[in-house]
Amino acid sequence: MSDYTNLITPPDFVEDAKHTVLLLNPKQEEVQELAEWCQQAEQYFNIYIYNETMGRPDWAKTAAGLADAIIDCATGSPLKYFTKLDKLVK
Repeated sequence: MSDYTNLITPPDFVEDAKHTVLLLNPKQEEVQELAEWCQQAEQYFNIYIYNETMGRPDWAKTAAGLADAIIDCATGSPLKYFTKLDKLVK
């Protein structure tokens, strides 16, 4: 397994053993904050990023099928989730 986190957007997919999360409708600031956090995290992730303006609902559906978790960013900060997950998956 590679020693980095993948930030993935349409049309790409990555299949490996990393914990996989789909972020729905994150704000640009949330993506930037999460990318910075991932640089110091002890775990590595595949993070699929989807915004409705991308117009690829089939891609989002496939990414959801690969995901261990789906985070709707309208309900809270994705960084809080990843901070907890990083501690859980050690």
